[in-house]
Amino acid sequence: MVFRVADPWIALLMVAQFEVSLAFVVLVATLVLALFIQRPFCRYACPLGALQSLAGKLSPIAVQRDASACMGCDLCNQACPMAIPVNTRTPVTDTSCNGCLECVGACPSQNGLSVTLAMPTFRTRTTRPATEPDLQAATASEITR
Repeated sequence: MVFRVADPWIALLMVAQFEVSLAFVVLVATLVLALFIQRPFCRYACPLGALQSLAGKLSPIAVQRDASACMGCDLCNQACPMAIPVNTRTPVTDTSCNGCLECVGACPSQNGLSVTLAMPTFRTRTTRPATEPDLQAATASEITR
């Protein structure tokens, strides 16, 4: 393994030996940074995370937000495990998006968020799965605003 010297998981497995190595320093730094930043190792040091973000940018599949159908309920932001502000983006092309589609499933609006297929020559919109939106919850959140 190329990154074994700096891999915090290796240091975690060898913590009983208490050997101060580069991996142990990375582990401690990751734990301290995790108090202030979500997933610091994944965001800034993991080589697989870099490949995933590149694949996310080049992916032909993206989440598209229709601003006119958006209810402003903020449920998509709460559902996103990567803490992407989905309700402020028209196409969600954030490098930290892993394509889980939790935001699309949480959206109470039928056309608020959808999955799009974007090829270089055309852009086709696919439909959301036919589910009943939870209009009561969305209406209640609109009333409290």
